[in-house]
Amino acid sequence: MGYSETTKFTLAASDIPVGATTGDKIPFYVQAYNVVAPSGTTNVEKAAALHDDPNITGSAWSTVVEVTI
Repeated sequence: MGYSETTKFTLAASDIPVGATTGDKIPFYVQAYNVVAPSGTTNVEKAAALHDDPNITGSAWSTVVEVTI
């Protein structure tokens, strides 16, 4: 999971799957919310807070967005 309050998201090098090499594709699914994360200190915690809160509804999940590393 990741979190951004802008229209851009940067995947940290430490989050790239082990064994991935240049030219590999990483699939992403994107979901948007119209609120800022209510809690969490890391991007994963913020994303989980939005996803897990039954009172917050996000958009439908996107189709797969593939990014080549």
